[in-house]
Order: sequence, then C-alpha cells, then structure tokens
Amino acid sequence: MSSPFAQRIAIVGAGPSGLSFAWYLSRLGFRDVDIYDAADAVGGQSQTRDIDGIPIELGTCYLADGYIIAREMAAAAGTPPERLPPATFLDANGRPVAPPMPSLGTTARYLWHWFAWYLRGQLTRPTDPQYAATFDVWLRSKGLGALADSMVFADGCTAQLYGPLNRITAQNGLSWVRPSLLITGRFEHTAHLPAGFQTMWRRLATHLGYRVLAGSALDEVRPVLHEGRQVVELLRDGQPLAQRYDHVVVAAPLDGASANGGRGLRHPLSAMLRDEFAPFDASDVYSAIWQADQWPLFAQS
Repeated sequence: MSSPFAQRIAIVGAGPSGLSFAWYLSRLGFRDVDIYDAADAVGGQSQTRDIDGIPIELGTCYLADGYIIAREMAAAAGTPPERLPPATFLDANGRPVAPPMPSLGTTARYLWHWFAWYLRGQLTRPTDPQYAATFDVWLRSKGLGALADSMVFADGCTAQLYGPLNRITAQNGLSWVRPSLLITGRFEHTAHLPAGFQTMWRRLATHLGYRVLAGSALDEVRPVLHEGRQVVELLRDGQPLAQRYDHVVVAAPLDGASANGGRGLRHPLSAMLRDEFAPFDASDVYSAIWQADQWPLFAQS
C-alpha cells in the first residue's frame, strides 16, 4: 500500500483556517496538497489595508500569549510578532485613567466556569443547551454580570469582530475568550505583526510550497468511484475539475450552503451535523471533511 503521505488532498479556503490546516499537513509530511479560494488573495477575513505605509487590520488584530501555533506560523513566514505598548485609557476630559479591568475575583469565576465547560468536552462537541444562550444571558446566569457590563470585556468582543455579547452564543464566546486571551489582556502581553496579518498568510502560503489556486469559486464537493476506489471531486460551474482527491477539507464559510443546488458550496453533511449537535447550527460553527479511504489513523480524531 502506498504511503499515506503521498495521498492527494484539497483544501477549500485559503483563509486562516485552511492555511493553518495546510501548515499541519506540511509538518506531518504531506506533499500533494492543493488549496482553493474564491478570492484573488489568501487570508480570508484576515485582511490588511496599507494606509500611508501603516498596516491597518480589518480582521485579525493581535496575538495573545496562548496563540502558540499562530506565533510559530508567523516565525516560519518571516513575520515575527512584536509586543504592543500598554493601552492608554482616557476619561471624558482626556485625562489618563487606570484601565477599567474586571476584578480578579470576577476573572477567577469566569475561568472556573470556562474550565468546567472545557473539561465536559463542550469545546469540540457542544451538546448542552445552556451554551446556546446568548453570551450576555449566560454570563449573568453565572453571576458574571460584571463581565457583561465591562467596557473592556464587552466592547473588546465586538471590536475583535466576535460580535456583541447579545448576538453571539455562549458557546462561541467561550470558544473565543479563552484563559490565555483574558490573562493576556489583564497583564498587557498583547502582540501584533508589524508587517500585517495578511502579509503573514501570503508568505506562509509561499513557504508551504503547496499549489494555491486563487480565484477558484467551487460549487460542489462529491465522492465518486474512480478506477474501483472512492475519491472526491470538486465542481466549478457545474463541471468536475480534472484533478481528483483522496480527501477534501472544506475550510470556507458555509453560509448559504445548500444540498439541492444553487450557488455556493453544497454541504450535504450539514443536516447530519445539526442533528448531532442540536441546538447548535453546525453550518455556522463547523467545517466538514469529506474523506475517502486510507485516511491515516493518527488523523482520525
């Protein structure tokens, strides 16, 4: 049997999710990988605009202490992070004031509930309905109203594009506001990429040495039988591409995905995922893997 590392893999989406997955594949030794994206440039929603020579982030903003893998990718791309100076808060008269941080007791209570959520396996398999409540409602139900009312915490979630606390679920909020993020903000260890995050993703895509096919909007992913074995093919404008794959990883937004035609990538697994992870809308939370055969045992989790 041929080596699993010789298998042909496609990644749909050249944003942080797809390129991070490609990074893992490269470190494991996979060589034959294609990366598709409908946009003309990599980076997905992690976009940077240059204004008067200064990179302005429109998606990803900074790195917390716990972003170890992101820091490794930035180093590999030749865009090392730099620590930001402490933030300055001003009162209504423009005078500097102490940062309005939540108390240590409130922070400790949040961390206790976070680890309870994590240890119950809710990070990867959310099944408890309490975490489908909006984040602000969930925080108040746990006696953490001070966080819901905190300018640093609440406005910080919105500013980082996670969304207002009354619009995102507790599941999403807990997934994003992890201990490292909370502690990084408290002790002002925040870092950024002087070259800009989109520069990092672009350089990382080149560093990986995989084929990146930008401007490739796809319609469908489907398993087919080819020469007696099951493979996966991609369709564009209703026509299958010449290249077939052993595995296809979808790391792109699934908004508007449909199993019965129409524009946008079809997602036949979404109904199954919604049933398994009810009451969560899996099409908003998960990407999917279409796999054929011989997927390495170490990757099955």
